[in-house]
Amino acid sequence: MTRLFDASVLVAAFSRESGTAQALAMIGAEAMPTVNALGITETRVSLIRKRKRGAMTAAEVQRALAEIDRALADGLLTVVAQPDAMWNEAVALADRVAVHLRTQDALHAACAKLAGHGLASFDSDLTAAARAEGIDVIP
Repeated sequence: MTRLFDASVLVAAFSRESGTAQALAMIGAEAMPTVNALGITETRVSLIRKRKRGAMTAAEVQRALAEIDRALADGLLTVVAQPDAMWNEAVALADRVAVHLRTQDALHAACAKLAGHGLASFDSDLTAAARAEGIDVIP
């Protein structure tokens, strides 16, 4: 099954965190790891925030951003389309589930659902909502 990887996994994969090894293993286990533009943007912004908080150096962030660009260019990460229906589905999904979803998490779940993909996330609210919607989730 193709899985959509959200920023929680991507940030861990492209920086040093407690979940880095697990994130890399999850991505490596997929035949075609998939991301969306929202996830890539969130990942890049999160890395910049790490630099501003002093959790990463400017050089580390630049290396991580370059690695993301290489992974996309080399097809190691595939960008899935975000259909127009995703916006309305995100609102409907957020209303259907009991979890208090943030906007970007509702969008990730809606994107995965509409694409018929599974989801990979370390975010407990997002994974709970996705499971409630019948989306296959790891971990």
